[in-house]
Amino acid sequence: ERDIPCGPVNTLEALFEEPHLKEAGLFEEVVHPSEGAMTSVRSPFRVLNLPRRSDRPAPKVGEGSEAILLEAGFAPEKIQDLVARNIVGAGK
Repeated sequence: ERDIPCGPVNTLEALFEEPHLKEAGLFEEVVHPSEGAMTSVRSPFRVLNLPRRSDRPAPKVGEGSEAILLEAGFAPEKIQDLVARNIVGAGK
């Protein structure tokens, strides 16, 4: 009546039953290697002529630390010192 855009405000639980989101396939069931089954929000990006894949699972704490620090310019011996002192994780 007043030409004010508005719509319902969903609860978190109601989002999973919202017809448009269900039709769009926004939520997907995935299995995380360490956390097990969970519901995830799919990536909004699609590439023409390529099948859609689920995103990679979130890394564990410390996973990739050494590679990231090497890329940032840290010397390997400095990284090992940080790992030995539990300042960064040693996850691979």
